[in-house]
Amino acid sequence: MQICKIEVLHLYYIAINQMIEDINKRVMHLLDVYGYTKSQFALEVGISLSILTHISSGRNKPGLDMIQRILTHFKDLNPDWLLLGTGDLKREKHKNIDISNELEQLKLVYIELSGLQESVNQVLNYHKILYDEISYLHNLSQNLSAMGQKQMELTQKIEAIESSIISKLKK
Repeated sequence: MQICKIEVLHLYYIAINQMIEDINKRVMHLLDVYGYTKSQFALEVGISLSILTHISSGRNKPGLDMIQRILTHFKDLNPDWLLLGTGDLKREKHKNIDISNELEQLKLVYIELSGLQESVNQVLNYHKILYDEISYLHNLSQNLSAMGQKQMELTQKIEAIESSIISKLKK
């Protein structure tokens, strides 16, 4: 079954009008909740009494300006409730949670961690110094070993030359 555009628009118009009518009812409900007369409410929100009267009778619909004025004036009013009818009338109050103890604990842990990091850095620096010394001693050991080898070669040469001299002298 095909629905024509006019029927769709008609259904849309009905739905929008119902939403606006519901907003009108919620606006009027605010007068009861906050204990205002129509004239007090109009004065507080900054709209004319005639507009509010027309809204209460269903003749007019609240405009965006009026909705903004209501939400600006009633800071605790839940916009979802006013516009959509969902949630509570008043906004959920944010709880003030005291985390000062946890922050102080974090500060102490950070100080301890900083001290530990400084100790680790000192150990790493000392480790590098020791490693460099060990490397230097290893190089010295290799040089000493090479010099010992060279000394043995030279000693053997000296002994060969002495032997040659002795054998020439004996002849």
